[in-house]
Order: sequence, then structure tokens, then C-alpha cells
Amino acid sequence: MISTNQKISHYLDAFQKVENSLLGNEIPWLKQFRAKAIAEFENLGFPSTQDEDWRFTEIETITNKKFDLPAKEETDYQKNEIHGSLLGHCSPDKIQLTFINGIFKEDFSKNIKNLPSGLKIKNFKSMIKDEPKTLEKYFNSFERLDSDGFSLLNDAFFNDGLFISLSKGAVLKDEIYLNFITHSSHKDPVVYPRLLCFADRDSELNLVELNLGEVPLNYLALSASELICAENSKINYCKVQKESSSGFHLAKIRAQVQRNSRFYSHSIALGGSMVRNNLNVALAEEGAECVLNGLYLASGQELIDNHTQIEHLKPHTTSRELYKGILNGKSKAVFNGSILVHANAQKTDALQTNKNLLLSQDCHIHTKPGLKIFANDVKCKHGATVGQMDQDVLFYLRSRGIPKEEAQKLLIVAFASEIIDQIQLETFQNQLTPILFTTLMGKN
Repeated sequence: MISTNQKISHYLDAFQKVENSLLGNEIPWLKQFRAKAIAEFENLGFPSTQDEDWRFTEIETITNKKFDLPAKEETDYQKNEIHGSLLGHCSPDKIQLTFINGIFKEDFSKNIKNLPSGLKIKNFKSMIKDEPKTLEKYFNSFERLDSDGFSLLNDAFFNDGLFISLSKGAVLKDEIYLNFITHSSHKDPVVYPRLLCFADRDSELNLVELNLGEVPLNYLALSASELICAENSKINYCKVQKESSSGFHLAKIRAQVQRNSRFYSHSIALGGSMVRNNLNVALAEEGAECVLNGLYLASGQELIDNHTQIEHLKPHTTSRELYKGILNGKSKAVFNGSILVHANAQKTDALQTNKNLLLSQDCHIHTKPGLKIFANDVKCKHGATVGQMDQDVLFYLRSRGIPKEEAQKLLIVAFASEIIDQIQLETFQNQLTPILFTTLMGKN
């Protein structure tokens, strides 16, 4: 067993070794950003089950290991391997940005020349070279008061990232695919993917983020995604997480939603030894809206943990949240949703729902939807359900000649389809449906 001090010291020592070689080390603001992050990490350390927000997340499975950055050569990967990994996930005619172990790989990306008018896509390395002030501006748009030990490690160690911006009035109907792949033969590698996205006034942007694991041994992906919706803009952000059975994935996702803008989030968690998604949305100005949809599938001894927080900071803001889970085997899931309505956020309209389908007597769900309301003229509602397969409906299907196993599959897919149907990206929906079906059948 590694002591608490040893757990923290491992990453402090690692930072000291690589600090001077990290991206942007010569830029004062970025160097200061990293130094502040590692100092806060040293002070905070890792969360534990003694912390309310981590009560059901047994992170000792992660912190008892010493994860290290993969060797530089581990970013090498064959194109046919990449295309095989992404087969069925991406449309070949869409823009694809591929990162391996958190590092951008232009050769493995597609359709990135002659981008649509108003769309800018650059990795952090190029931004630091060509537009460091722009990167600094959007980096500093977030206070990051919700940081924890894991997200602080990303702040300290990230060595590349993706910057996407869409200019005023630009509408991009086609989705952009962001492929974050972990690949290493190195023992216990840790990677730090990062995304920074800005949709300017009156623009519309569709993003599909794919997180895939190609490592047979334990690995740790600590990702960070930050998105800004300017006035009257729309971001449709789909995150699909499909780590290997030995993978740990912990993500911090932050979204700022400004006046009359809309943020749609679709979180699809299809596997991993342990998955934790922290999604924090700030409805920062009047008329801001967000829709958060989530689907998580767990089997074996997997743990999938979704923590969401929606802050209604101003009047006339709206949020809708629906997360659904399907559990089998001895798996465990956590849903902890918080809606915070500030004192001056009158006329808030918020609805939060969590539904869970348990396919085994040995699986567990910890669900905790919550409201914190400091305004008196609001419309807020939340609820949660946990249940097993409807035996009456199952009996009806069987009475129509459908075999029991096939009838069960139909009910499971119907339960999950409510989330998939809301994604509003037809091409991606068509790709995701068979993947979802295959995953469901493999977990059933």
C-alpha cells in the first residue's frame, strides 16, 4: 500500500523532471498556470471516500498505482491501427482530429485542409507559436474553482491540446470528430487530453468526442474539456467514452453559456474499469439554456460515476437533464446531480431526472439528484427511479412469439434509445446505434 505522501510525491517528482520540457514553458502565463496547478495539487492531494462528492468512488484503485507519462516513442502508431480503432465510429467524409496519448497527430487526422469559412482548428502547439494571446484569453475565461486533484494534474502536465473556434454568424451543420486514443505498451501510462472550444455570437457547432483505449494493461486518462457559448450561439457536444476493461477515465468538463445561447451535452459511457465524468455548466446570462443527456452501461465489476452541476446564475435560464443507466453483473454506478439556483436567478426553469435499469441482483446504483434554490420565483423539479425489467411487458412480448432473450434485448434497447434519439445528429446516430446495440448485447 502506498502512503498518502508517496502518492502525491510521485507526481510532484514527475513534474519536476518534465517541467522545463512541457509545452509553452517559455511563456510566463502558462508557466505560472502550471506552477499554480501543481502547488494546489500538493495542497489538496487526491480526493477520497471521506469527501462527500467522492463517497462512492473508490479511487484508491487509481491512487495506489504509480502512473507515468508514456515514453515519447509511444505516440507512434500505424495508420491502419488508427483507422481500425475508429472504424464504425466516424464518417470518413467529416473532419477528424486525432490525438494519441494527448498529442495531436496531423497525419492521422482527416479533412483538415480547406476548412469551412469561420472555423479555426489548431492544436495548442500551433496556437502557442502563432496566437499565444488568443489561447491565453480563452484559457483565462474559466476560474476553475471546482478543481480536484485529478483535474489539477491535467492543468500541470498537459503537453498539447485542441483549440476550436467558430466565428460570428457561422453555422456548421456537419459534426467534427475529436478522436482521443490511448495507446501504449508502457506499464501504467497516464495521458492528459485537453479541449478548448469557443462558439462566437450567432454561431452553431457540433462536436463528437471519442475516447478510446487501446492498452491491454492499466492506464489512466485524465481529460479536460472547456467550452464557451457566446451570445445566441449553440454547441452540440457529444462525448462517447469507450475505454478498455483495464482503463481508468476521469474527466472534467466545463461549459459557459451566455445570453440566449444553448449548450447540448450528450454523454455516452460504454465501458472502462472506472469512469468518472464531472460536468459543470454555468448558465451565466439571461436566456441561457442547457440540455444534459447521459447514458451509461456497466457490467462485470465496472464503476461509472457521473457528477453534474448546473448553475443558474441569472434570471430566465432553463435546464433539462436526463441520465439513464443500465447495469449488469457486479457493476456499480453513481449519479450525483446538482442544480444550483442563485438568489437573483428568478424565473429559472429546471428539470432533472435519473432512471436506472438493473439487470442483476448484484449490481448497485447510488443516485442523488439535488436542488439548491436561493430564489423564490422558480420552477424546479427533480427525481430518480431504480427498477428491473418490466415483467408485464416482457410477458406480452413473449406471448407474441418473441423468445425471452430477444424480448429482453428489445426492452433494453428501447430504454437506451430515449437518449440516443435526442442527439440530433443523424449521421452520428446511425453510427452509434449499432455500436450501442453490440455493447448492450455484450453486457447483457
